[in-house]
Order: sequence, then structure tokens, then C-alpha cells
Amino acid sequence: MFEMSQILNCGIDQRTLSILASLIENGVNPEALAAVVKELKRESEALKVSELCLIGVCRRLLSCEQKI
Repeated sequence: MFEMSQILNCGIDQRTLSILASLIENGVNPEALAAVVKELKRESEALKVSELCLIGVCRRLLSCEQKI
């Protein structure tokens, strides 16, 4: 299953895939689980972008302080 997820470029590590499979085996709705995973990935990417923007702002502020 892990090789298939890599071929499909799912971006899910082996441990996470194992947990997801276990959840499905224990009765979690696969479509609902997929929706949650997609939303978590989307939120994670948004946080990364926000973090990069904050780093850029901090660098600019530090650069301005050094010029003063």
C-alpha cells in the first residue's frame, strides 16, 4: 500500500498510512477520512506560507533596524 501511495504522490508517510488504514479497518468512513486528510494538508500548507511571510517580514524589520 505504501508503494502505491508513493506512486500516486500522496505525500503520506508509512506510519500515517498505517494509522489511516487502521482507522478504516475500525469503521471510519473512508470518504470522510479522505476529506479530513485533505483539509489538514491544506491547513498545513497555509501555515507554512504564513510562516514564510512572517520570516520575510522579520528579516525586513531587522534589515531596517541595522540601517538606522
